[in-house]
Amino acid sequence: MATNPYTSVTISGYNSSPPPDDGTTGADNTVEWDKHKTKLGDPIKTGVESVNTNVLAAFGKTINTDSAEDNAHAGGLSFTGSIFTIATGAITPTRVNVVLAAESGTSDTLDTMATGSMSDGGFVILSVDTGDTITINHAEGSAGQIHLADSFDFVMSGDDRLLVQRDGADWYELARASATPRARFMGTEQASTSGTTIDFTGIPAGVRSIDIMFEGVSVDGTQDMLIQIGDSGGFETTGYVSTTMLIANGGSATSTSSTAGFVFSSNAATDVLSGIMSLRLKDPDNFTWVSGHNASVNTTTVTSGGGHKSLSAELTQVRITSVSTPDDFDAGSINIQYGF
Repeated sequence: MATNPYTSVTISGYNSSPPPDDGTTGADNTVEWDKHKTKLGDPIKTGVESVNTNVLAAFGKTINTDSAEDNAHAGGLSFTGSIFTIATGAITPTRVNVVLAAESGTSDTLDTMATGSMSDGGFVILSVDTGDTITINHAEGSAGQIHLADSFDFVMSGDDRLLVQRDGADWYELARASATPRARFMGTEQASTSGTTIDFTGIPAGVRSIDIMFEGVSVDGTQDMLIQIGDSGGFETTGYVSTTMLIANGGSATSTSSTAGFVFSSNAATDVLSGIMSLRLKDPDNFTWVSGHNASVNTTTVTSGGGHKSLSAELTQVRITSVSTPDDFDAGSINIQYGF
């Protein structure tokens, strides 16, 4: 709790037991300035001046009184945090510093914040209770919805912070601080010299883009490459819409499609792939990913294509294999790069 900077003042030198006024004419009842000023004038003056001094000192801690910076703020403002437990996806903030707590367990979602207790244009700082993970849903659709700057849900935990401002019936993000910054991270490169599958697992929550990078990758047969994505339930092997085109020098082209994964042309044992397949989260509500790829296959041929696929939950893993009965990898290396 913040300390009140104001210091209370008591009047000193005040005579709390003056002589009685018995109506007689005498020295005790004679009003003389020199005699009574210390009982009346000086204590009041001292008290008023002390109050003035202390009030100035207290306000000086939050308001800059320098004549060159009238009304400028100097020093810090402290907003004490208060726990607000989410109830059916909503809270009613009545404080600036809101600490979100899950309705039950340690995870929850926040869809809306009531606006009745906060002035239009007012600010709210959101954080989360210790050990909780709270997902702030972007533009959920009801009054009091929260519009996030990047139009994606924000998963908050630990020391994450979100600053929002009320604008009419809704809230809008102004800034955020996150332990999971919007940046790109490298996976651990894997040699593609043996085996039929290469997996990249443990991709963190909130990832919105993945690049799969191939350098001199080859298989020992004629099968096309296949990239499959998965969530916590495992890799998904059906429901893809995917097409790839093999374009040779001189303009001849052949196309291949697949529903088992994002297909990537490589139809000869001598083909060596170098290029990128990019995956982007297109619809976070339905976990829908779109793909696009370009790569060289040999000195006279390139491959290009794309597709889309919806998962059942957030993407956590990527697999590189080949179609049908998988061929063995026999050359090159593969790595991924992902971003938030």
